[in-house]
Amino acid sequence: MNHRRVLLLTISAFIFLCTPFVAAQDGEPVDASRLTLLSSVEIEELLSGNTAIGDWSGTLYRQVFRSNGATIYLPENTRDSLGEWRVIASTNTYESRWEMGGWASYSIGRLGMRYFWIGSSLPPQEFAVLAGERLFR
Repeated sequence: MNHRRVLLLTISAFIFLCTPFVAAQDGEPVDASRLTLLSSVEIEELLSGNTAIGDWSGTLYRQVFRSNGATIYLPENTRDSLGEWRVIASTNTYESRWEMGGWASYSIGRLGMRYFWIGSSLPPQEFAVLAGERLFR
């Protein structure tokens, strides 16, 4: 193998290993830097009166976002949680809080029609949105 080819392979491997990836629900990696962050208006339109479904670190869930600010988190095989949600216009973030906790803040990223929760402690988590309040599977 010539030196130019070895150098090209080495650079390609380095770029691949250093690119931030996020695991999508379908198993295909998504380059996190390609996500477009939603504005507060877009977040409100996406969530209000609708249901998010996804896999949060290995737990399947659905979350209903009522237009009055109430939310219900329904993880599979675990106790449901009641909480509140709101959108913060100044930071373009969504926040939720649960029965005994404080507010947790998330941005929402989009890649095409795929959505991702973006928080500070986990890699982006993919979710889908179903129209309406879908409490049952």
